[in-house]
Amino acid sequence: MSVSDITNFGGEPRSTDRTQADREALVAHLRAHLDPTQVAIEHALLRQYDPTTRKDMQHVLRVVVSKTDRKIVEATIEAVFEIADGGNRRTSVAFVSAAASPVDRDLVRRLDLEFLGSQVAINEIVVVLDEVTGPDPAPLFDAQVDLTRLTGPDVAATLRHVFGEEAKLDPGWSWPTGAPLSMLDLVCKKATTVETALAFLNDIADTGAVGPSDYAALSDPLADMVGYGVAKVWARRFVEDLAAFRSGALPWREVDSTLVLTGPPGTGKTEFARRVAQAAGIPIVATSYSTWQRSEEGHLGDVLRAIHNDFSHARSVAPSILFVDEIDSLPVRGSEGRNRSWYFAVINALLEEIDGLSGRDGVAVMAACNRGDRLDPALTRAGRLNRTVRIDLPDATDLSRILASKLDGAVSPESVRPFCDAVAGRATGADMVQVAREARRTARQAGRAVRVADVQAAILPPDTRSQEVRRVIAIHEAGHVVAALASGVVPYAVSLVDSITGGGAVRFDPVPVTEISADTVRREILVTLSGRAAEEIVIGSVSAGAGGHDDSDLANATRLATDFEGAYAFGASLVFRPRPEQNAVEAILRRAYSDALALMVRHQSAVTALAELLMSSGYMNKDRITKFAARHDLLGAVAQAPSEGVAR
Repeated sequence: MSVSDITNFGGEPRSTDRTQADREALVAHLRAHLDPTQVAIEHALLRQYDPTTRKDMQHVLRVVVSKTDRKIVEATIEAVFEIADGGNRRTSVAFVSAAASPVDRDLVRRLDLEFLGSQVAINEIVVVLDEVTGPDPAPLFDAQVDLTRLTGPDVAATLRHVFGEEAKLDPGWSWPTGAPLSMLDLVCKKATTVETALAFLNDIADTGAVGPSDYAALSDPLADMVGYGVAKVWARRFVEDLAAFRSGALPWREVDSTLVLTGPPGTGKTEFARRVAQAAGIPIVATSYSTWQRSEEGHLGDVLRAIHNDFSHARSVAPSILFVDEIDSLPVRGSEGRNRSWYFAVINALLEEIDGLSGRDGVAVMAACNRGDRLDPALTRAGRLNRTVRIDLPDATDLSRILASKLDGAVSPESVRPFCDAVAGRATGADMVQVAREARRTARQAGRAVRVADVQAAILPPDTRSQEVRRVIAIHEAGHVVAALASGVVPYAVSLVDSITGGGAVRFDPVPVTEISADTVRREILVTLSGRAAEEIVIGSVSAGAGGHDDSDLANATRLATDFEGAYAFGASLVFRPRPEQNAVEAILRRAYSDALALMVRHQSAVTALAELLMSSGYMNKDRITKFAARHDLLGAVAQAPSEGVAR
């Protein structure tokens, strides 16, 4: 290395005669114009080195930096010393590349002579930019700084600078290997909230590296939203129309600006709304009925004020998206209940805001719920939330595509499809992101690329439960399968354990139910209760596996029986009652359970045989289930599959 490798060395003396006001203005200007990445670099630099503690006229600082980040690091360091000088510009910064040869004492001695011969009569800082982290040549330098990776506090300072909010990153968070620091600029540009930025940063940090799919998610937030169908088409059109509205080419009344997303929990409805906001480059105001109810004292006036405040906030930052979660928490006006007047007032207030009596130009309204059929009809009337799109859990094909994408092509969708079959109907896209993290972590610890076996271990982990527990679960799942087969439905997978449910599950092909009848609902209730019935017949007692949570067999059977009696009027009454009498629901469940018990007695040998197969293999696909059914003469008349797609 020669002294000619030095950049920005020497030069004309810098002015130090600025007024106090000029110096303060310069510092403010420098701070205001730091890019997000520069804020993080400044924080990382000052965390390791205090430029105000220099005692000598010359200071040699070693900075370890990656080649891709050199330019932005140089610009940031110059700004940091300018700010540290309070706008006086008393420090001359010279940059030296250590790439040509190792840094040694001869280099430092030559730098001393060069400085002594320069005309710069102010402080000099020599910044040696090195791409090698060790061995530690500390005696040669006054201080050393590592800027190859950022820490959680560095990035938190950036997010606070950009979004004006405190951000908490996971303990031990560190910058992913191979990611240029400038990627932080892209994250902050595309994210509309600090939560969105945190979600992405935590995601790439968990994988330990950055791949093409990570960049794709930033450049086009909708690109990897697999399985959203019509909703994704709406989102693309909305982004285009919003751009036309912002340019003045399209009036707001021509923008399709309302959407209701329905579907089971965990399908990514909230994440979809956030992605739409990112793609459009607009803020999102996220709220829910429970948030309104918790406002202040929770009185009716407080709730109505909270609704108005959220819409006012959305209008103040327009164009924007107002996202209302849990909108099905509001019952249909006129339905039974002692709180009818309360909900009348709440829904009327919401309708007034959606109608835009106070002006809604530039504010898109998106809502999410589990049951779109339980919304007040006035909410979904034309001109309000009139477009409803159902988002179901991804099928095995979508899950395998998501997984292959998140692993940047390290595995093909076809190679991981069998494992996705085992969790389809329960797993979400977010679950596949977690599976990808686990697979990449396993491969990284082994020092190799991701393999299909890593994915299998992440989705179908080793079963460490006792044989007794495994047998109970196997009999439970075998009961579901045998009941479905006896009804003419072949599940496409049954598993004894997976990383999504933590237990066993039976998966059914999604069959569109074009005509709901009393028989199809009764059959679905029977299949749902047959797991518990199998335990009672084969083991002689029942476990808690059929209940315990809102998505359990008992919970699903209860919802089906409630709809049978109240929503579909298949019972004794013709009155539409979303909440029928408990005795009527209980009678439907008791009858179905009695039928399930009789079915399990009739096919007890088949249940036992299937449970033994599950105990040995842990998983069976549709082909193996079909062959098993043929051997045991189980296939009955063709019937509709259970509509939820899963039995626990």
